[in-house]
Amino acid sequence: MKFAALLIAAVATPGALADFWISYVNQEIERNQGKRIVEGGYITNGPPSTCDDLTSYHVWPNSGDVSADKTGMRTVPVNPVDPPLYRDPLDITEINTGDAGPGHFTVYKDRGGAMVDLNGKLLGTCGEDRSKTFDTTCDIDRYPARIQGSSMYFCTTGLQAGSKD
Repeated sequence: MKFAALLIAAVATPGALADFWISYVNQEIERNQGKRIVEGGYITNGPPSTCDDLTSYHVWPNSGDVSADKTGMRTVPVNPVDPPLYRDPLDITEINTGDAGPGHFTVYKDRGGAMVDLNGKLLGTCGEDRSKTFDTTCDIDRYPARIQGSSMYFCTTGLQAGSKD
């Protein structure tokens, strides 16, 4: 009951919340030296749909350990599936963006999508949303890249999505 009251209070606080999307992105970049693949979590202010959206933010790479100063995204279970989802189910998703926004947090499916920090403090809530998929070709650093993926969560929190720079 205490958790539900905190969640309602966090969501109902006007003006303090920022909405952002967490997506899974796979970028296959054709370079002179061969193909380079970058895949992982992608945190944006809106669901990515254009080349600008898909190349303007940092990809937080898959990792088995995102503790301390190790940045990236960890999913539990680690269950690779075919594109565009790449990861399913999403029981636990931990992301560490280091000093970049939004920081280090974990989303728990079994807690109703609660987003919590390392101390267990409720930061917001994330609803699983796999409805936004993408499969397109864009230029990354003047090289053609096939970009595939899908949305994972829509989050409401006081945190802000960080940009690539």
